Amino acid sequence: MGTGIGIVGSRVAGLNVTFVDPNQSGIEKSQKFIANWCDKEIAKERLTEAEKSDVINRIQYTQRLEDLTNADFVVEAVNEDF
Repeated sequence: MGTGIGIVGSRVAGLNVTFVDPNQSGIEKSQKFIANWCDKEIAKERLTEAEKSDVINRIQYTQRLEDLTNADFVVEAVNEDF
């Protein structure tokens, strides 16, 4: 769910987005999901290559909560992995 929220923030609102995931595998999964989502939107002619680049360039990834110290707004969407 967090990846989808980030896509909306980046694409619709034009915000810089930072995803925090302590696991590199979670970061890679999010990156792949966003790239695949953008490619599907391009195929449907709802997104251009330039817009894909803009969306992806506004998204950053980190494994450290400390990297959010300058954030204006934070959305918590943690996986419930018991």
